[in-house]
Amino acid sequence: MNVVQISHKKHIISVIVLFFFYSLVVATSVAEPEKEVTLSAYDSTILKGRYIFCTYCVHCHKIAYQTMVENSLEGVFDRLPQPADKYFIEFVGDSKLLRDLGDQYAQSIHASRKRIYNHKFNQLFSDAEFADLLAYVQYHSR
Repeated sequence: MNVVQISHKKHIISVIVLFFFYSLVVATSVAEPEKEVTLSAYDSTILKGRYIFCTYCVHCHKIAYQTMVENSLEGVFDRLPQPADKYFIEFVGDSKLLRDLGDQYAQSIHASRKRIYNHKFNQLFSDAEFADLLAYVQYHSR
């Protein structure tokens, strides 16, 4: 093999490698259709809320851009009793307690679900973690 042939093969390999990495970048940028993010102090709250949501909630719930009819959180703050952010934290904290206290919304949600689950995170999450989760869900469910 002469020098020109070796140089040509190296060039072809370089192009293939670059194409592969470009494909990875494009694929990962399309995989999750997030909203455009502008960085601010609020972002750390949203990121922490995302972590909590992905750890504890995503198994049953989806955010607005994902397709799922049951348990979708799209527009959830329009459906919740007011003040919605306070009710959201109470419901996530202990939905069974709300039902037992006669809360009609909590009872209707429970009755309409095929799978029975009681949210009981009030002993697991701190007030700051509830605020982070609330910020994340509010940001994505508009």
